[in-house]
Amino acid sequence: MVRRAVGKFGFGAITAVAARHSWWVVGIWLIAVAALNVVAPQLEQTATEKSAAIVPSDMPSTQALVRMADDFDTPASTAVGAVVLASDNGFGEQEQKYYSELIARLLADRDHVAFVLDMYGDPATRDFAVSPDGKAVTVTVGEQGDIGTADAHRSTEAIRSTITDVAAPEGLDVHFSGPAPTVVDEFIAVDTSMVLITAVSVLLITLMLVIAFRSVVAALIPLLTIGIALAASRAVVSALGWNAVLPVSTLTVTLMTALVLAAGTDYAIFQTAAFHDARRRGESPMRSVVTAGSNVGAVLTASALTVAAAATSMVFAKNGMFTTSGPAIAIGLMVTLAVSVTFTPALIAIFGRRGWIEPRVSHERQWRKRGSRILRRAGALTAVSVLALVALAAPALGMVPNGDDSAMIMGDADSTAGYDAVYQHFPANEIVPEYLVVRADHDLRNTTDLAALDRAAAAVADLPNVAYVRSLTRPNGEPLPESATGYQTGMIGSRLGAAQGQIANAQPDLERLASGITELRDGALDAQKQLPQLVDGTNQVVALSNSVIDLLPTVTALTTATTADGRTLDQVLGQVQSLTGTLGTLVSAIQANQGAVNDFQNALAPFASPGPSPQCAVNPGCSAGRALFDQLDAATSGALTAALSASEAVTALPPDTVDTIDSVLPTLRNGLGEIDSLVASLGGRTPQSIRSDLERLQDGMSALATGMDQIAGGLSQAKDGTDTTVALTGQLSDGLGDAANYLASMSRDTSTGPGSGFYLPPSALQDQRFVTGAKLLMSPDGHVARMLVMQEGNPYSADNIATVGDISQAARNSLQGSTLADSEVGSTGLTSITADIIDQAERDFLLIAIVAAVAVFVILAGLLRSLVAPALLVTTVLLSFATAAGISVLLWQHLIGIGLHWSVLPVSFMCLVAVGADYSMLFASRVREASAGGTTSGILRTFGTTGSVITTAGVVFAVTMFALMSGSVVLLLQTGFTIGVGLLIDIAVVRTVIVPAALHLLGNRIWWPSAPAVQNRHIRTHPSHQ
Repeated sequence: MVRRAVGKFGFGAITAVAARHSWWVVGIWLIAVAALNVVAPQLEQTATEKSAAIVPSDMPSTQALVRMADDFDTPASTAVGAVVLASDNGFGEQEQKYYSELIARLLADRDHVAFVLDMYGDPATRDFAVSPDGKAVTVTVGEQGDIGTADAHRSTEAIRSTITDVAAPEGLDVHFSGPAPTVVDEFIAVDTSMVLITAVSVLLITLMLVIAFRSVVAALIPLLTIGIALAASRAVVSALGWNAVLPVSTLTVTLMTALVLAAGTDYAIFQTAAFHDARRRGESPMRSVVTAGSNVGAVLTASALTVAAAATSMVFAKNGMFTTSGPAIAIGLMVTLAVSVTFTPALIAIFGRRGWIEPRVSHERQWRKRGSRILRRAGALTAVSVLALVALAAPALGMVPNGDDSAMIMGDADSTAGYDAVYQHFPANEIVPEYLVVRADHDLRNTTDLAALDRAAAAVADLPNVAYVRSLTRPNGEPLPESATGYQTGMIGSRLGAAQGQIANAQPDLERLASGITELRDGALDAQKQLPQLVDGTNQVVALSNSVIDLLPTVTALTTATTADGRTLDQVLGQVQSLTGTLGTLVSAIQANQGAVNDFQNALAPFASPGPSPQCAVNPGCSAGRALFDQLDAATSGALTAALSASEAVTALPPDTVDTIDSVLPTLRNGLGEIDSLVASLGGRTPQSIRSDLERLQDGMSALATGMDQIAGGLSQAKDGTDTTVALTGQLSDGLGDAANYLASMSRDTSTGPGSGFYLPPSALQDQRFVTGAKLLMSPDGHVARMLVMQEGNPYSADNIATVGDISQAARNSLQGSTLADSEVGSTGLTSITADIIDQAERDFLLIAIVAAVAVFVILAGLLRSLVAPALLVTTVLLSFATAAGISVLLWQHLIGIGLHWSVLPVSFMCLVAVGADYSMLFASRVREASAGGTTSGILRTFGTTGSVITTAGVVFAVTMFALMSGSVVLLLQTGFTIGVGLLIDIAVVRTVIVPAALHLLGNRIWWPSAPAVQNRHIRTHPSHQ
């Protein structure tokens, strides 16, 4: 009997083998699952250690990030985070010590740390790294590996371990936050949630199965099926991922697990329900197993292929979240199909032979009545249902994708705490900057180019969603005070003001100077008047000196003369002085005999006179006496004449004359000594050399007179100039005061705002702050400048993501007409990357939708042998998805206030299109089989046979998806809600109302281009079909 029940597709044969060798099949699967799980690591471990990158490497923003890293000689990494240090006590000595040790350890860990941008550690840039309240510091850290990869995961854990290993002072909280750590925390939360999600899923599935089958033993068949399917698929995917055959991620674990649970349950439900139908028709348990396999084998295969095809379509995407999920889901579904067509029939056979899973009372009649009511109002119900679904789908048109991974984590996480600390202490999210990059073909480190860069920074800072811009010209987000024109004018004005004050203070000194110059001039004029007399006196002295010099040989001869016996003049004068007493006595004696002497003199006078007197001339005796006197005088060599003269002198000499001579002789001797000393002091100089000196003295006096004339003239001019200076100083002081006031006013008006301008003197480029800042914000060759753009609010907000492209455009526009008009301007950063990810996700979604829809259409067309029916079913599935998307957007974005994550709709589409098509495909295939007597009768029969089964399967699948909402990641909540709602819509409206009504309205045309199927034997013999 088993052999006679084998279907033409061969699924009956497979089921028959499984039924005959049920214990072997069960045992083989148990051994295979055990072996696979022994050989392969746990899927969670593989996802953690072998996780693939989720950010496409060829996006413009990621390429720009890599290029910027190359420009600044830092390792390229998209995994960027930030250490956030916050203390209510501020940053004292202990905090700074901790900071220094932490940075040193991070820099030493080259296995996990790509680079560290340490601004706080350098005194020149420290103020720019501290929060305005002085209680928080951030340090940007680049990790080894790309964001989302296993390398980045390990780097995050290593960095956090380093933070923990360094003993922090009391009150200092340290977190590792930012984009890369946030993704790690999100994946950790997903991983942690899987235990709860799986437990909730199994619990809900069990509850639903017990309710549906009203038998715990019957419920075990789907539960054991999903147990084996999950263990086998996880092991296979883990082995492939561990050996780098298949890309995996943490999301792979979650989605594949959920879909395997749901699909495995559905497949077991379908087979169990088919077994029950066969048993109700009176077939034996073993034949019922084979009949069930023959009837649903093709549907199960088509269903698995549909889901696998939709999942495989994700391989054409570029986003890592899709490429790591789709292929793994497809493999998991294929493993689940293998388990369902072998292990599940074996279980049914084991339980069926023992009578443990006999069918309960069928609700087929109630479902037929429900179908009849729907078909009677097919047109109206179809129109109302479609309009209602379209209305519910409308909110999806206003969906704003959410790229904020930090908002996806519901529980406490280190990255979330870091973000909270940043928002508490900083005016903007300092740890998620957007980088504005300007590239030129020359060195930008000059005043002109810096002015252009500052203009670009100002233009970007003026954008609505930008809080401030940190650049080389704006290190703290505000323009450098030194670079403002007002600062320069203010500085000059201050100096002029100081000069004016100094001039005012010096006014009394200038007046005293003028008075002193007046006195000096008057003195010079007086000296000028007296100088001719001085010159004349000098000439007289020189003339006198020349006379003295003429006597110098005589004086010298006199002082050096000696007597015949060798006595000097001085010795002779000494002897003369000793004879002055005798001379005095002699003079006194002569004067006492004055009369006799006179007579003697008178007697000899005629003879001693030069010539004879007239009386003597006529007296011969007188003449003879004169002759005799001459002879006698001649004989005495004139002594007689001398004696006569001496007697006359002596008699005429007053008595005190001798005393005078006596007193003068010592002075004469002293004078001779001084003359001798003077002659000796001349050092042997000749009178000619002395005269030369005297001539130079005369020349000098003449030059002095000329110079004095010039001095007098110059002082007169200086007097006039000083008077003028004193007069003008007051005017200068007033003018400097006015200039200082004007420049001070100009400084107030141009230090900030649109009139501030920009100017940095060349000397500022050598300032240590500039040099240090240039290392962080300027490439080593100076050709590339980057700016850190801090956006208002959340950098991942929809507004910031939508306007991030305005940053580079505003900078580009501002540089027109400047020296950097031809420079290359671009932006990168996590906001740009998120924007690119969302854009790429939208393109991927479009591609996935097209490929999945076409794949589902092709599979349905092959199964139903029709083109119209697959088109209808795919259209209704798309409508179901759109409605679910609209409801989800309405709830999450508009009511809760958290937009749908950008990955939710693509993943939901893949599930809903595939699974929804499965249910409609099962319904339509049964309708085709039962439509020999007409499509309407086939619809009613199918309503009765599949209504309960499809509803149960759909509700179980939906409940399994809703179980994702038990996790702690909003992404999972949104995905589970969207898929669950879509499945409920598909079960309650699409499959129950729209598809049957549309099939009824179209009639046999639905199977074009083929004809309706011939009624099979099972349908003819089933009591409910009579």
